[in-house]
Amino acid sequence: MREGCEAAIDALARDKTLTRDHAPKEASDILWTMLSVRNWEQLTLECGWTQEKYIATLKALARRIFVRP
Repeated sequence: MREGCEAAIDALARDKTLTRDHAPKEASDILWTMLSVRNWEQLTLECGWTQEKYIATLKALARRIFVRP
């Protein structure tokens, strides 16, 4: 999972679309943490979110945090 997060962030950095708010290493750490199984469990199992809501919300958050407008 972590390698996939690093690859996604590195792609944004290569394309020059990564925000300047976080260095690539830090952005990778944040994305990896956002997508942790524990966070998924809390939102879907404990809070009752659907898988679709979880995916849509995390995608939207990741775009806001990591992609330049």
